[in-house]
Amino acid sequence: MSDNKLFQDFERSDIQQWEKLVASELKGESIEKLDWNFAERIPAKPYYSQYQGGHSFAKDAPWVIRQDFVVTNEKTANQSALLALNGGVDAIGFELGQHVDLKVLLNDILVEHIRLHLKASSLQVLDEFQTLLLERGISGSQVKGSFTLNSFETVGENCQALKPYLATFPQFSFFSISIQEKTAEGLSEALNKGVDYLDWLTENGFSIEQAADKIQFHVKLETDFFKEIVALKVLRQLWQKILFAYGYGALDKTYVVATNANDDTDANMAMLKNTTRCMAAIVGGADEINIQNYQADESKAQFLERIARNTQLILRHESKLDKVFDPSAGAYFVDAMVNEMATATWHQFLEKQSSIQ
Repeated sequence: MSDNKLFQDFERSDIQQWEKLVASELKGESIEKLDWNFAERIPAKPYYSQYQGGHSFAKDAPWVIRQDFVVTNEKTANQSALLALNGGVDAIGFELGQHVDLKVLLNDILVEHIRLHLKASSLQVLDEFQTLLLERGISGSQVKGSFTLNSFETVGENCQALKPYLATFPQFSFFSISIQEKTAEGLSEALNKGVDYLDWLTENGFSIEQAADKIQFHVKLETDFFKEIVALKVLRQLWQKILFAYGYGALDKTYVVATNANDDTDANMAMLKNTTRCMAAIVGGADEINIQNYQADESKAQFLERIARNTQLILRHESKLDKVFDPSAGAYFVDAMVNEMATATWHQFLEKQSSIQ
């Protein structure tokens, strides 16, 4: 049955008729009374139709399910990571302390078949990781993931420190940019920092494609469902626009890691909120999602880690959200807010770039 035949018994809605009905319900008051603020300086109307706004940017690949662990004991962290991998995750993250034995930590973990994320305060970790790979007969070009160095604050310091490793691990992201606020100002600040990294990398012999691979954005997920979706879509849309300006016009090269805030003091409430956060990240187009559940009682740690994994596994395997190209397609409100926030963010981004030049 064609769409035309399916809907031929339904009369087309008329905006003027709807507004007239709303006005009668408002007892003659203006419909503008229902306008509200979606985000800082982003106005929103009470309803949106197909006549307003265009379609927003979308990501076409399924997301990566990630789980992170703080390493206080290498053997324990290794067992937890293996349990997570056998439980269905695609990526593992380790926050490392001092003097970590990588052989114990990565024992039986096939690093060439997952995404591995290492966060440390010393470059010695990368040297030891490279040695371990050589012992396994693996080259640095075979591993995917990221390395985050905690020691340096500025773009220049970070780049100089990590420069010797950039070519050794071509599929590793080394520069993680945190989104501080889901506002036009917060997003523009992240984009400007990204441009600083692009400039340094392209000036030091990397192609724009290679430079883009070295950068990832890190977003903390809150509970404002639509705001999270819009912010993620705006970030992806504008970063790709920037890459295009640098001469990269092929497939989407934006990489966004989304992590829940994990600031709830009740484990049951956290599970509910994290489902909403996770869905927002998926719909918004995050490439990698790391959900952690609040753990007040260490005896429940394994159970809560499993629940955190299953939150994503259910949305992938039962809700089939990884099979949908753009889950928010047709949501005129989302598309309109993406257009509004993208316009405001781009304006602030250009203002900052003009002041630098």
